[in-house]
Amino acid sequence: YFVLQCVTTSLFKLFNMTSGVKVSDLCKSMFGQVKMTRQGQKKKRFAVFKISDDFKQIIPDEGRDDEGEGCGNPEHFDDIVRDLPQDDGRYIVYDYPYEANHGMSSKVIFVMWVPEGITIKKKMLY
Repeated sequence: YFVLQCVTTSLFKLFNMTSGVKVSDLCKSMFGQVKMTRQGQKKKRFAVFKISDDFKQIIPDEGRDDEGEGCGNPEHFDDIVRDLPQDDGRYIVYDYPYEANHGMSSKVIFVMWVPEGITIKKKMLY
């Protein structure tokens, strides 16, 4: 757990140092819910984040959650990517399920969505 906490903290500090964009505390909490289950918290399969309109912080993307059928299927990731905007960037943290030799397992992956149609400034920030 300590190693994961250090990696998480370093990742959020890296974003702040390189672009000046800060990560909101809500994003850190949502990342923790995707990464692992804590007692009394519901585990999330994924979280989607974006840079706020004033370019000052990374915030959760409203209206995106992991409720509904199919969240445990690998094909679910394709549905999330298909629904991403073509005119703005996003960050996705996804707990990707897969079949291993010992049974079902999962890996947390980080995706930076930067489509061709966004402005140069946003490309640099994302």
